[in-house]
Amino acid sequence: MSHRVSPTERVRADIDQLFASERDLGDVLEEVARLGVRLLMQTALELRSPSSWGRERYARGDRAHEGSP
Repeated sequence: MSHRVSPTERVRADIDQLFASERDLGDVLEEVARLGVRLLMQTALELRSPSSWGRERYARGDRAHEGSP
């Protein structure tokens, strides 16, 4: 049975792995900075509700459409 991991959890795990690695600290910090931006953006995307994406404008419904019989 597979366990789905959210993109946010995956980025956090990548950051943890970097700090646990034996790479040069400067390289680790540079990569953590990149991942930190990804984490921030992914968290913001996950927190936004689908209703705020503006999709309701294009949703199909019972409203009358121009050109419809």
